[in-house]
Order: sequence, then C-alpha cells, then structure tokens
Amino acid sequence: MGPWLFDALGAINLAMSAQQDWSEFYEWLMATYWVALPPEQRVASQGEIPEGATPVPDDIWRAALLMYPDPNAWLNNPIPNLKRRTPLQVIASGGADQIREIIRDIAGFMLPNPEDVTPWSET
Repeated sequence: MGPWLFDALGAINLAMSAQQDWSEFYEWLMATYWVALPPEQRVASQGEIPEGATPVPDDIWRAALLMYPDPNAWLNNPIPNLKRRTPLQVIASGGADQIREIIRDIAGFMLPNPEDVTPWSET
C-alpha cells in the first residue's frame, strides 16, 4: 500500500474513529459528505417501495448512496461476511444494525479523505 493511500485512509479512519456510535457517525457522515453532493444527487430515501419489497431505513440508504453510485446494486449484492446474504435480506430479518456496522467498517475505503471534501455550491 503506497504512503498516499495510507495517509488518506488514516485521515478518514481517524475522523471516523472519533464517532462513538452510529448516531454520531451518521451525523458526521451527513455533515461531511452529504453536503458535498449536488442537490440532484441527494436522493434522501429509497422512494416508492413496491409491494413485498424490503424498505431500507433512510439513514442506511443515504450512507449507501454516498459510497455507491447505485445503492440498490450494493443492497442486493451477497456479502460473504453476512453468510452470502444481501444487505436487503439482513434488513428484512431485523438486522439493520448489522448493516450500519458494515457501513462504518467500509466507509474509510469507500469515501474520499474528509479534508478534501467541500460543501457543494452553485458558484
């Protein structure tokens, strides 16, 4: 791993490690990264949920949107650490907190260095 990668991940992980629980982490995530998205990319919820589909909690949806261009693709992707279940299957079985922990664990690898992120502006 090159020193530049270590420095970037170190800065992200240091900032993230200051957040003790999901609520603090999520608040920091939104204040740091959500505000950097152009308004048209801020899709705050899963939207209309077809009958029989699993509703995704808005906080998980927004966090996934920050890390993946298509949150639905990630939510429908089997994850080895989840015994090859998808995040949607885990959420449907009451395991939303498990998904929140995974998001916390992978955010440092999926998001840019917080020092390089600036709030979105029209100008």
